[in-house]
Amino acid sequence: MQARTSASGWSLTVQGLLIGVGLALVIMGLFFGWAAHRAPSAPRAVVTPTPYHPPAGTREAPAPTRQPRPTDTPTPRPQGPTPTPEWWAWLPPGRWAIPDEWLGPDWRVGLPTAMPRPAPVITDPATYTFLFLGSDRRQKVFRTDAIILVAFRPEDGSISIIAFPRDLYVFIPGWTVSRINTAYYHGLVYSYPRGAVGLVRDTMLYNFGIRIDYVTLVDFDGFRKFIDALGGIDVDVACEYTDWRLKSPDLDPNQPSNWELYTVKPGRVHMDGDMALWYARARLRSNDFDRNRRQQEIVRAIWDKVRSPRIIPRLPQLFRITVESVETDIDWEAVSWLLRLSSKVDFSKMRFYRITPNMVKPWKTPDGGRVLLPRRERIIPMLREALGPLPPSWRERQAVRIAIYNASGHEGWEDLAAWRLEAIGYDVVQREPTAAGEYSLLIDLHDPPQPEIGYQILQRLGLPRARYTSILPEKLEPEPKADFVLILGPDYRPCFDPNLAR
Repeated sequence: MQARTSASGWSLTVQGLLIGVGLALVIMGLFFGWAAHRAPSAPRAVVTPTPYHPPAGTREAPAPTRQPRPTDTPTPRPQGPTPTPEWWAWLPPGRWAIPDEWLGPDWRVGLPTAMPRPAPVITDPATYTFLFLGSDRRQKVFRTDAIILVAFRPEDGSISIIAFPRDLYVFIPGWTVSRINTAYYHGLVYSYPRGAVGLVRDTMLYNFGIRIDYVTLVDFDGFRKFIDALGGIDVDVACEYTDWRLKSPDLDPNQPSNWELYTVKPGRVHMDGDMALWYARARLRSNDFDRNRRQQEIVRAIWDKVRSPRIIPRLPQLFRITVESVETDIDWEAVSWLLRLSSKVDFSKMRFYRITPNMVKPWKTPDGGRVLLPRRERIIPMLREALGPLPPSWRERQAVRIAIYNASGHEGWEDLAAWRLEAIGYDVVQREPTAAGEYSLLIDLHDPPQPEIGYQILQRLGLPRARYTSILPEKLEPEPKADFVLILGPDYRPCFDPNLAR
């Protein structure tokens, strides 16, 4: 739905807060370290790489420095790292523990100590990039176990949200080959030029060719408070999920008897801050890839909630929580121009991406750590699409309007089908429950019918072509502007991955 600004200005204010400082909580708070919520009956080992220690006399790391403040122009941009940053002077001697193969000869041809070759720069001036990092900084040694990139293109109003697995095994400039989630802490402790933020920027630039404009570090307790201050969120849960959960957030997580297996069924589920954090972070019975899928459901639910005019009375509390819970180089001048640009946001053009299992190769480090080797030839095309303008196929699907009737017998499944279709660009103009039916049906209202478009819709819903028809049942009165009517029957299965539906 196109973003609208009412006379009260609520839409502009909320969207600006979200895209500016508040976006740090909205997008990233849900991706934080899960150590405090890990069931003691199923511990997971953490392998810490041995860092390179600078020579004696090297001073301690300074606090991360801010980038230059943006100028008072319509589209300011801070000075980020260049394609040849300062880390050449920081290369330690010797070789590092790296795989025998980097899944492509370009990774180390012509470079010293077999380090991977820098990726080509793929960001363009029309795209603004915000990198959000999440970690439990209460621990003495911490990692940024959440790495989320938000790309905004004012030209077409589109937003892409891209999740990076924490165990990606990449070259960290000036140090070694290690997990991507160790870059921030290493830059903080070992005096990397421009500090921790600078090392994170250079790591993203070197390995993926992404220029980062702004960086934000968020605290997971702030996420819980933020969701509660919103009054909770309504999450469209596509797949049934069961995992260990504390019976009460006040209980001691170190006592096994305080845990229970908890199941969330498909449908629209209301979640408070504690439940939303559990749903977004639980992985004892799944993996990081499935967790990223659930996180995307949480992100979408938050976007839906902050667009409501009922959020106005909560703005002061939300703002206070945001200020207390984030560290960012998005300063007030940047927030000002983000407020102006927020009127260009088109929520029908929000795209979700993540690195999927076929884009990496599992590998075991010499110290026994399990990591993911990037398949650059598969990751870079995905990133180019995410950072670029809307592809033609998306624009074509935006012109297809669909009305949905839920006859499955399951409450809220019309919302799940709508999310499934909207996630790839279709325009859902109506959704409502109706009497239970025998099976799903897609009715083509075009004159003449356009079966090829209908078959594409059915394929993305996981339904057979036999469910296509051009005969409208007499009792249905769909929205006049609808091109198709989708009737969900008991045979419909809502579980899907938006990243694999394109």
